[in-house]
Amino acid sequence: MKEILPIFWLLYMALMSLTTQAKQADVMEIEAVFAAYMDKYNDYLRHGELTNKTQLYHDKMMVLSGRSGAAVTSANKFNEQVKGFLDSLKKQGVTRVSWEKVGIQQLSDSVAIVSNRAVRYLKTGEVHNRVGATYFINKVGGSWKISAFTVHSPNTVLPI
Repeated sequence: MKEILPIFWLLYMALMSLTTQAKQADVMEIEAVFAAYMDKYNDYLRHGELTNKTQLYHDKMMVLSGRSGAAVTSANKFNEQVKGFLDSLKKQGVTRVSWEKVGIQQLSDSVAIVSNRAVRYLKTGEVHNRVGATYFINKVGGSWKISAFTVHSPNTVLPI
């Protein structure tokens, strides 16, 4: 029995290492989704074109709003709403947006919460404002995509 215990310990450690590596890979994939998100917004602010290099949203997603409650929309319809939103930022003089904080909490192998703070910049480089957003994302077919999100105060970004 004493000879078997070290073998089980080694197997356990190997399994834990593989699990940790898989979680690290998921976090890197999630970070890549939100980097692509920011690239998409900044491409539109610079060039007026909403690129779809990376499909960020599930075919159906939920948007939670303090004003209008929850609404389910298609990815295509939401992309049209994003254009209107970004056009309004351009009218306010915003030329660039970046993440100030990206917090990721994986809930399972295929579900995570991401809570971020974005900074919006004017042409001068001055900060226009900050905004918080929290997302539910899930992995389907090997890709992480946004399933639901809400925009909120930058002061209420989750501490994850």
